[in-house]
Amino acid sequence: MGFLKFLDRIGAVCTYIRNFFLNIFFFLFLFFGIISFFCFLGVLTLISEGAGSSSSVKNPKSPVLSVLINTAVQDAPPVESVSHLILNALQNNKPKDYFYLQDFRKAIQRATDDNKIKAIVIRLGDAAAMRIDQAKIIGSELKKFQQKGKKVYIYSEAYDRNSYALASYVKDNVYAHPLGGVYLSGYQLKSMYFRDLLDHAMITVFTPKAGEYKSAIEPFNQNEMSPHVKKEYQGIADNLWNQYRKLISENRPGTKIENFVFGSDRYLSLLKKSSGDGARASKEGFLVDKLADYDTFLKDVSQAEHISLKTDTKIYYPRLESLAWDDYLKISKDSDSEKGSGKSKIAVIFGSGEITPTSEYYWDFTSDNLLPQLNRAIEDKSVKAMILYLDTPGGDVFASDQIRAKVEEFRKSGRKVVVYMSGMTASGGYMISTASDFIVAEPTAITGSIGVFAISGNISRLANFAGVHVDGVGSEGSQGISIMEPFPETYKTMAQLEIDHIYEVFLKMVADARKMKMADVRPIAEGRIYTGEQAVDIGLVDKLGNFDDAVAEASKLAKLDGKFRVVYSKPIVTDDISDFGKSLVQAVALVNKPLALKLLNEFLPAPKSMIPDDKGRIKTVSFIPFTVQ
Repeated sequence: MGFLKFLDRIGAVCTYIRNFFLNIFFFLFLFFGIISFFCFLGVLTLISEGAGSSSSVKNPKSPVLSVLINTAVQDAPPVESVSHLILNALQNNKPKDYFYLQDFRKAIQRATDDNKIKAIVIRLGDAAAMRIDQAKIIGSELKKFQQKGKKVYIYSEAYDRNSYALASYVKDNVYAHPLGGVYLSGYQLKSMYFRDLLDHAMITVFTPKAGEYKSAIEPFNQNEMSPHVKKEYQGIADNLWNQYRKLISENRPGTKIENFVFGSDRYLSLLKKSSGDGARASKEGFLVDKLADYDTFLKDVSQAEHISLKTDTKIYYPRLESLAWDDYLKISKDSDSEKGSGKSKIAVIFGSGEITPTSEYYWDFTSDNLLPQLNRAIEDKSVKAMILYLDTPGGDVFASDQIRAKVEEFRKSGRKVVVYMSGMTASGGYMISTASDFIVAEPTAITGSIGVFAISGNISRLANFAGVHVDGVGSEGSQGISIMEPFPETYKTMAQLEIDHIYEVFLKMVADARKMKMADVRPIAEGRIYTGEQAVDIGLVDKLGNFDDAVAEASKLAKLDGKFRVVYSKPIVTDDISDFGKSLVQAVALVNKPLALKLLNEFLPAPKSMIPDDKGRIKTVSFIPFTVQ
């Protein structure tokens, strides 16, 4: 027995020693992993700090700025959370291109006053996309740049309506490919209609609404556009086209763009005369100045601006010895997030896209994303005025009203609110606008749509046809709605009454905000839509203008006398990952990326109202029987 005890003690000692060294190894591994992670962060910090120095920028002394627009132009500043950055690093994802409008404006403005910068070269890629108001904002800055005696060159294989609006601001140096040209299209407002399809599929859709012209639900219960809606939309299309024609004729005198509408008889006649050569027709019609492939374009710029044209040995493609516009912005002195001087601030808060209560993305137009930003502005007493920069078709009525109430709270604190309508500010977007002191709209903005609708559906007919039936009992008050059963008449009546009530509340908001009588609001409501140019005539908008006009109005209302800073708000990112958690994830990622991703998922809480199913997919949980918009 004594010998067995001795062996048992020897085993215990061996186990202790083994566990001791295993733990030492684990903690050493963890320690060096954490050290590596912080070294990695240090390198990133050095890179980010060095980005502002000329040593990390190609051709910092070049007199030519180069610009590539190959993505959608964005109104709001980019937002990236810590978790997104870590995930991209773990999955080796490259950051997506982000073309921020205000940064590009700032770069042009600085270049305009910089005697060292002589020219700007713009390349529009296949994926370039911009609204007409964005093209006008960029174009107006390019116009000021050229008025200083500097040159702008622009190249695209082919121009569409909005990209040509930008090109029209460029003097003498609009290039197109010899097989491309300018392909203009007028404005059209069309929808697909599904009533017959839904009937064939035996799907029943219930669409209560308030507002005769509230046409968003027509595709579900009709096969064609209502005559009164068609008449309204025709007026919108004609107004937008007339504005476009005026813009091009002012920028490119002598052009007759009505001859270049793709698919028209006039364009067909021009195409026949040029033997099908659309590029030549565009040049002869003074829409473009020169036809050339991209290499020739670069050679022309190189010779005109006396800069080198070299072949990039990494991709074997010719490149100008130019300075990228975003690099130029980095080596400039001013802050990227603020403009102006003084202690007082004008906060710019962005709302873009459909309005919803919540989303997994920080940049979406949700009450979850907007309310914290509005609260931050309310608490910051140096913020004397706010600009709501909106581009939205509307959306959820409850989220819209939450945002409107918070804007009203800011306003009741004695500070001023200006709404800037850029591409579209309709329905719920206009509801939010009623909490403002002043509304500035682009002439081409779409606004109005003062009305309410809801939509719900069921497959009871299809279920019965397939032999599926629903039956059972319930207590008093248990009757509800089900996708498998017909809509109860009481439900239909209640839904319509609630929609009518919300509509009356909406009308009252508009009447109070615009200082109008309810009897005067009703005719211009009913779900009708208007361009900014039309809306200012009927009192729904105070002034036509651009973002700078909105800033000027905010300054005037807040009596800032030109001494203020414009601060661009970003969503408040709340990544609940502790520093230790981040370090542990990075350490594990050195040897096991799949495990690191699982750990990251453990450290990150699910967004509000976003619940993963048994397969890990995210679904939205709603306790409202129908969506009101």
